[in-house]
Amino acid sequence: MPRLQAGPLHQADAGQAGAQASAFCKFWAFSDWLWQRQGATHRLTPEQLVDALFDYLGQSGRWPAEAVRQSLLADYLASGARANPQALQGCLPRREPSGSGAPAGAASRQQRHQNAQPHSSG
Repeated sequence: MPRLQAGPLHQADAGQAGAQASAFCKFWAFSDWLWQRQGATHRLTPEQLVDALFDYLGQSGRWPAEAVRQSLLADYLASGARANPQALQGCLPRREPSGSGAPAGAASRQQRHQNAQPHSSG
């Protein structure tokens, strides 16, 4: 897979000692790090991305680990995802088992359907 070469935007930010890098360059750095770590920047599950972001931001000292965990937790809960990334182990609320796997109101809808009077044809 061909790799992008550092262009003028990346070089300009890299040359500014002490200056804030652009969001583009920060994302590029994360993408490069992810490529080196995973060998891919696609085909990653949301859980793999959560764990990678936690490692990149929280474990590397770029941001306080607990602040990163809380931000990722809020985003993950808002997404409605149901798995349990390693970075969020013990932080996610327990989910009640759904039993049959049917949506919550499915049983009552099915019961109403079964109790309905048959329509006469003709």
